[in-house]
Amino acid sequence: MGPGYHSQVEAECLQSECPHIDFWDQPKAGSFDELVDKAVEKVGQLYEEADKRILIVAHSFGAQLALALAKTMPLQIKKINIVNGAVDPFECFMNLAPHLKVPTPFELSMEELRKADADTKMKFIFHIAPYVEPGKYWHNQKKFEEFLPIIGHHAPLDLSSFVILFTDFLKQRKIQNGPVWDGPVKVYTGAKDLLIDYKQNMMPWHFAFPKAKFASLKEVGHFPYFENPAYVKEIFS
Repeated sequence: MGPGYHSQVEAECLQSECPHIDFWDQPKAGSFDELVDKAVEKVGQLYEEADKRILIVAHSFGAQLALALAKTMPLQIKKINIVNGAVDPFECFMNLAPHLKVPTPFELSMEELRKADADTKMKFIFHIAPYVEPGKYWHNQKKFEEFLPIIGHHAPLDLSSFVILFTDFLKQRKIQNGPVWDGPVKVYTGAKDLLIDYKQNMMPWHFAFPKAKFASLKEVGHFPYFENPAYVKEIFS
């Protein structure tokens, strides 16, 4: 999940159907590099226990961890499934912004924002954040309402973790200068996800993962495995 989130809701809803998946609850970390180190340690542990290569399922900002894992420990990874993740996750906030009722425009244009420093990008995120309703991440509002009781008894986003990790990530992020891994990768995008532009997302992922295949999932938003249970088996295998 994204910085400051967890996988507790996924574990509660999907563990019985996906007993082979370890829904990793993101630990506290003081930097993006520390978070990557903890992910490497976790995958290494799973590799040793299973004595075989590991399937990585990366949702949203988790795609950044998948990239880092592919660079760091390619021989321990069997396959990577990316779900609604962008090579440049800041693009997600820019994609979402036009769908929000933000009363005053930000001081920079979108093109200027792409070239801005990390602190300015974080300023933009907090400019639009008060107008982000949780339902914006879902296409099926009935499903969202059904999930509210489940979401409600789990911890919400840890704002301090989000600020620390995402700011640090933006400050150190570098443009990919070549392929990262030549193993099998599947990139899933919810066709109704307001954060991800399917066509915009294809080229950067194909550049990082030359063998990547792509799928647009119909009538779902940012959480396709919750909105349509029919997608669960494919995404988690």
